[in-house]
Amino acid sequence: MRVLSQRSLEAFRLTMISGSVSRAADSLRLTQPAVSRLVKALEIEVGFPLFERVKGRMIPTYEASLLFEEVQRAYIRLEKLTTIAAEIRSGRRGRL
Repeated sequence: MRVLSQRSLEAFRLTMISGSVSRAADSLRLTQPAVSRLVKALEIEVGFPLFERVKGRMIPTYEASLLFEEVQRAYIRLEKLTTIAAEIRSGRRGRL
């Protein structure tokens, strides 16, 4: 099994958070079509649709909601790693 694209996951996450591909594109400093391509690529990678495309809007599927929960947990863990690295660097972690 292939590792999911971090960039596609980020585009998906920001689309879910902002509720809009355009706002996700602004956050990522990409064009709206570029973010749409990243989300479409993720859909291909995971093997199921993440959004229903209705009248120019992208409505998250049930599966997208499930995936988003896990993506959010992963981002929280990554943020914690950043904190841990800073603690190690400053000597606040790893010494008795």
